[in-house]
Amino acid sequence: DEKQAADKELGAYVDQRAKVAPDSQVLKDAGFLLGNMTEADFLAAAKSRDANEGNHLLCEAWFYAGMKHLLNGDKTIAAADFQKCLDTKRIDSTEYQFAQSELKALHK
Repeated sequence: DEKQAADKELGAYVDQRAKVAPDSQVLKDAGFLLGNMTEADFLAAAKSRDANEGNHLLCEAWFYAGMKHLLNGDKTIAAADFQKCLDTKRIDSTEYQFAQSELKALHK
């Protein structure tokens, strides 16, 4: 099935990337999306690493949390997570822009 193929491909990417940069945010994002990390742990890790980033990692984390909920069919929680992404006020972040778009699509 298509989802299993995508998960396998993402898993292979994570394994390859872990050899090069084991503590990268990309790996944390992918690991969360693959179910290797709970949402609470994912958000806590972003918050703890975000001291010098000015909410950038939290903005990103809330977006990915929202996308995971959206992909699982929970539009209410997804919308709340996208709003939390916007609440970081990181308008320079790609994830912020994506969260705005997803919220607009959800409210149509």
